[in-house]
Amino acid sequence: MKKKDWFYSGAIGVVAICIIVVVVFKFVLPEKSRQGGFAIKEFGKITVKDLSGSELQLADLVSKDSSTYCFLFELTNCYSCIFRGIEDLKKLKAAGKPCIALAVHHLVDEVAG
Repeated sequence: MKKKDWFYSGAIGVVAICIIVVVVFKFVLPEKSRQGGFAIKEFGKITVKDLSGSELQLADLVSKDSSTYCFLFELTNCYSCIFRGIEDLKKLKAAGKPCIALAVHHLVDEVAG
């Protein structure tokens, strides 16, 4: 190989190593720090409404002892996606896992309908 070819091969190798290092430190390692879940500031102040319009504290709906599976959806999501999400929640509930579904919408009457 010519001296010029060695230079280009070395430069490409250095760039590849830099990319790998950046990916590992930016995307792979931070995942380990998130394994314990995530924190929401002032979680106790978040309220949701049930289908009758009564306000509930979100903190009262989630399990204190284990992970709670939460399905968030909008009424504008595709119906088959919502159906599949609700079916997944039914399976989780049957397996004894705590789970809730939250429709993100501003009118309770439309959600109840």
